[in-house]
Amino acid sequence: MRKDWIKCKYQDLLEFEQPSNYIVNSTNYSDEYNIPVLTAGKTFILGYTDEEAGIFNNLPVIIFDDFTTATKYVNFPFKVKSSAMKLLKPKCNLVNLRYVFYYMQIDSVHNETHKRFWISTYSKKQLPLPPLVEQRAIVAKIEQLFSDLDNGIANLMKAKEQLKIYRQAVLIKAFEGDLTKEWRAYAGNLQELANEFIKGINIDSKVAILNHNFWVECSFENLLEYEQPTKYIVHNTEYNKEFNVPVLTAGKSFIKGYTNESFGIFEDIPVIIFDDFTTATKYVDFRFKVKSSAMKILRPTSNHVNVKLLYYYIQVNPINKDTHKRYWISVFSKKKIFMPSLPEQVQILNEIESRLSVCDNVEVNIEASLKKAESLRQSILKKAFEGKLLTASELIEVRKDNEWESAEILLERIKFEKKKPQPIKLFQEGYWRKKMVKLEALVEELINWTPISEVVKQCGIVDNVNSEVIEIFYMDLKKLINSNTITIKRIANEDWIRKEPKEQSK
Repeated sequence: MRKDWIKCKYQDLLEFEQPSNYIVNSTNYSDEYNIPVLTAGKTFILGYTDEEAGIFNNLPVIIFDDFTTATKYVNFPFKVKSSAMKLLKPKCNLVNLRYVFYYMQIDSVHNETHKRFWISTYSKKQLPLPPLVEQRAIVAKIEQLFSDLDNGIANLMKAKEQLKIYRQAVLIKAFEGDLTKEWRAYAGNLQELANEFIKGINIDSKVAILNHNFWVECSFENLLEYEQPTKYIVHNTEYNKEFNVPVLTAGKSFIKGYTNESFGIFEDIPVIIFDDFTTATKYVDFRFKVKSSAMKILRPTSNHVNVKLLYYYIQVNPINKDTHKRYWISVFSKKKIFMPSLPEQVQILNEIESRLSVCDNVEVNIEASLKKAESLRQSILKKAFEGKLLTASELIEVRKDNEWESAEILLERIKFEKKKPQPIKLFQEGYWRKKMVKLEALVEELINWTPISEVVKQCGIVDNVNSEVIEIFYMDLKKLINSNTITIKRIANEDWIRKEPKEQSK
């Protein structure tokens, strides 16, 4: 933090409101409705409601999850799902809410205990406070850099999507025979290779159907046999990374954890594990146990079948899953495909993997770049709140701004706005000369720096008051200054006063 910044607490800058008045009554959301229902968590927008009452529109605001301390900056009307949050608002227009929000993104607390954090902990945490014009410049630069970063991330995500499309295109071309056209031209007698394959998978050669590539029509059940996973189900789900045997599912998580159980381990690899309800698949070439019986373990029916190629074949043969049922026996195993001879299977697999390995390398680089982008986002924020984001020339320009004032004065002004006393009506007709006692009483309350123009207002002096009243006010004010009751200094083209600290009074 730079020397011309000061520390303050969140509660110096923000006030909170409970969200009770804005909780949605019905969770029957629809995208056709207009009002978003928010949470401070990752989902952010839970849905949309058509309720017209209890809409929060005192914007902008920070929504703060009182249990996880997650935050969102919101600048549009909304309702909320629950009361497990605080609505954080600036205490006055001297608070740059966007600046405070960005600092919150790098200011975490240990929230391992289930309790509400805003009042007890977070509001009392300190944050660096620069001059207001510098805050604006910092926020502008953060958002410029974030915009550039977001564009880069969008391009990376687009590249990831293009890789998915390319992978599918490679597989489709492979199983249309396009990747092995040249191979077939020099492979010799394709009919003999097909006949050998037909014999190897026990299809009646008299009824066998071949396509123009001499590939044989068959179903998945001609090529793959299944085993129920019952005897390989793990007994104890207290996993540990130090154990050796992975416990698998065919879903996205794939490896659920590791077990030290030494019995019931599947070792007849390689195989395909097939989720019997979702039809998700994984190719597995290492020993394993499974989490549940909701799968089939698929292996080749003969040594004329390359199981890894069939794994790829399944990826381009989706089925319509309209009901919750087991799909392998009733549907998927009956699907018809054209399958080449084993030598061409091996060649197709080589062609696929040579191309997909390039995709894998590109995807690794994309993932690394995405992680780097997120680290860079944190680095930008860290640099900003250390006072190192703006260049020397940018700081010079900031300090030329007519509204520039020190951070210390800014905080004093925020506190003054927060604790501004109610106007005291002193100058009633015929009694204005009695003001001296009242003025002294008012000054006694001014423990923070306060502009004289505000003191004048608090004394009830308005624009059309008698000029003699103003003159007497300033004469008496001068006496208070000369007697060291108050002190005065010039700030941003205006005189400010406060009660002289006791230790400095004479």
